[in-house]
Amino acid sequence: MYIVGYLIGLMLGLVFFGGLYLSVRRLAGHKHPAVYMLIGTFVRMVILLGGFYLLRGQGLAVMLLALLGVMSVRFFMVRWQKKELASKNTEEEGHEY
Repeated sequence: MYIVGYLIGLMLGLVFFGGLYLSVRRLAGHKHPAVYMLIGTFVRMVILLGGFYLLRGQGLAVMLLALLGVMSVRFFMVRWQKKELASKNTEEEGHEY
């Protein structure tokens, strides 16, 4: 059950941080961006906390492994975004004369 807890944490992290990524990317196209972010944050938190609520009966170790899974996704999403930003900046610098 321990590996299942970690895998569930990975899925919850993908939903949470993937949803955050998509929300920020689509933010400029909305008439009321603050409301859009507030609703998106609420939905992501409900999914994340609901997942942990469902895991509560499996024990503390499973919940901690799920938390580790969520934080693993966060770690990789931050690294991925830094690489994407760095490559975008080098492309922009290459076009200057």
